[in-house]
Amino acid sequence: MSILSIRDKLVLYSSLIICLVAIPNTLSSYLNQRDQSLKNYQHQAMRVAKMFESSLSETLSKNQLEVANKQLQTLKVNPDVQDSVILDKEGKIIAKLDTPYSNANLPYQKPYLNEVTHLNEINTIVGKRTLIVGGPLKEANGTILGYLYITFSLEEEFETIRTTLFLNLFVLGLCLFIGLLLARKLSNHFTQPIFDLIRLTNKISAGSKDIDFPELNDKEFGVLGQALKIMIRNLSQIHEQLEQATVELDKKVQERTAELEQASKKAEDANLEKSRFLANVSHEIRTPMNGIIGTASLLKNTRLDEEQNKYVDIMQLSGETLLDLINEILDLSKIESGKLEVEHIPFSVRQVSDEVMDILNYKINEKHLSFGCIVSPDVPYQVVGDPSRVRQILLNLVVNAIKFTQHGHVKINIVQEEDTPENIKLKFSVQDTGIGIPANKLDRLFKAFSQVDTSTTRQYGGTGLGLAISQKLAQIMGGEMGVESTPGSGSTFWFTVTLQKATKAPVVTISPKLQQKNILILENDPIAIEFLTTILPSWGSVPKYTKNSDITLSCLEQAHTNKQYFDFIVINEALLTASLIGSLKKQFENKQIPLIVISKEHDAKTLSSHLDIHFNALFTLPLKEQQVYQALLEAMGEKVTQQDLTHVDEITAENAQDIHVLVVDDNMISQQVTIKMLEKMGYSVHGACNGKEAIEAIDLIHFDIVLMDCQMPELDGFETTRILRQDKKKTDLTIIALTANAMKSDRDKCLAAGMNDFITKPIKAPVLSAIMHKYIASMSRQKPDESSKAG
Repeated sequence: MSILSIRDKLVLYSSLIICLVAIPNTLSSYLNQRDQSLKNYQHQAMRVAKMFESSLSETLSKNQLEVANKQLQTLKVNPDVQDSVILDKEGKIIAKLDTPYSNANLPYQKPYLNEVTHLNEINTIVGKRTLIVGGPLKEANGTILGYLYITFSLEEEFETIRTTLFLNLFVLGLCLFIGLLLARKLSNHFTQPIFDLIRLTNKISAGSKDIDFPELNDKEFGVLGQALKIMIRNLSQIHEQLEQATVELDKKVQERTAELEQASKKAEDANLEKSRFLANVSHEIRTPMNGIIGTASLLKNTRLDEEQNKYVDIMQLSGETLLDLINEILDLSKIESGKLEVEHIPFSVRQVSDEVMDILNYKINEKHLSFGCIVSPDVPYQVVGDPSRVRQILLNLVVNAIKFTQHGHVKINIVQEEDTPENIKLKFSVQDTGIGIPANKLDRLFKAFSQVDTSTTRQYGGTGLGLAISQKLAQIMGGEMGVESTPGSGSTFWFTVTLQKATKAPVVTISPKLQQKNILILENDPIAIEFLTTILPSWGSVPKYTKNSDITLSCLEQAHTNKQYFDFIVINEALLTASLIGSLKKQFENKQIPLIVISKEHDAKTLSSHLDIHFNALFTLPLKEQQVYQALLEAMGEKVTQQDLTHVDEITAENAQDIHVLVVDDNMISQQVTIKMLEKMGYSVHGACNGKEAIEAIDLIHFDIVLMDCQMPELDGFETTRILRQDKKKTDLTIIALTANAMKSDRDKCLAAGMNDFITKPIKAPVLSAIMHKYIASMSRQKPDESSKAG
């Protein structure tokens, strides 16, 4: 309605008023006429029936059927009579209109016949375009002799009514047309001045200077026209000022536009070159790193002693750390372009913190700092998220803490902050006793390439990139990052991440032999004390600690007197003086108590060579849950496997030996590492060096999954995949991209070529295992459907 003009609205409203008045009157007249006409016709039909009633009753009383039939034929003179019959008391025909009835014994069926035979006297029934008159034929005493049934056609009557209706509608339409003409003429009288003013305002808005005001005789329109004249005069002055300002502004815009276009082109070229450079750097570095990290992972699964296993861990974690540092450059580019992606795989938070401590322990020892990680007992043993990104942030914070701390300690705290049915929010804190940061310079910490001041940069080094990237990573993982610091007293950097709960979390079983074990601890390192007094009660043990050897001996003597012996004694190597060792030997003469030594030395044999006392187990600094748990059980003569407190990263598939996998990679080291990883998982694996070899192998052997490197000589992975997808028999073959390129555009390119998924080098066994299990599970779900189709 709002889109109509005022003139159209006036015409429309006038028409509606005419219709609202005329249409009900026409319909009312038509209905009244139809009802009156029907009543008149009913009256005439009753007269006809009444005329025949007495004579037919007398004829039937005398049983003169032939006479009755002749009387019935006289109805033919009435053109509206369609049908008529006379029935006896049993409902059988005894007389019929038109022809003599020969089958007098048959029952007669007509519309509304049942209603007629149930009437008490002659009456009418209105049917569809017919009028039925009928009822009983009686003797003088009321005895029923038979029934009269006459059908009249209402077609001619209805035709008359329709003619009258059409005539009324014609008159209505004519009145409506005349009313519209009058309404339109009347509306023009009101709307013409408005249209004149509209044309005037259009000229004004178009900037026309040739403006003629129309003659406006009406008082209201005259006031409006006068107001427009004043407005035009003011607008003309403003328009002149704007024209002058526009000319000057156009000059400046053209100059700035030319500068911006030139700068934009340079920026686009530089960004393109940067993307190409980053892609090349990523590919060239990730390929050899895949060999280093993968080989270390395979070596770890061979028979190694404790020292060798430790070195392999350091080699593997250092390689991953180097990769993480290299990735910072790529991460910054991805974050800026909004293309950074995070993984969602099961991992252990405790394992990540242990890896960070292993990597940086040598730096801690160089500065003689106290170092450790306190994990709250309510933190789950397994969560789902991106362990590499969590480790990257934590590693960056700990490296910074060590860099700016000369004396004291560096401590990691991990606590649970929020818990929902599906997710868990963890808070990681890194506390140090370093130089601290002034409050007025805290805002510079999380800016890329920014340091607190230039002197700090010269003394401690660094690009200022790590914290900026770490903050962005925390935000991407559903958290945030902050800092609390006091100059001269140290700093506490913290970040939170939101992780998913593991659907199939491993069952962590704590040995019941640790329940109610009384443990006496002699230790002066506050981090070690906090660690032991946090973790031991969660295992059911009862720790008591002292920082003085005399108090320790007094506790032992009192326990001996009360015959409430300690089950373990834990002592820091630095506090094992000659006098304490002598006193302990006297205590052990009466009852041998397992002795556990806390030391920075990883080799128990080397440590025992310069200690004049036998000890049962070793706690290695920095303390970790797994090695403390294992050492306690070993002190009691028990053995514990690595899986008691950690989870198994690799998912073992059922009937893995029946799954055939083809690894296509032109780098032989990378190919062999991937093959060995898959073979360790139990799969049947073959290798190919390029796309041509892969196609030949797939034609000869049925493969369930193909791991396809993207950049290869002769025939690369993209073209190979396109060729395979053209073969209808190979459209369902699972092809997973295996590439050193880590940008999102590379992933999109792989999927566009027809690949099913994407793995980035260097390949990690848990990631490879998870993606294999994903597609094997989908294959197993499809097998019942295929078998049912075959049946």
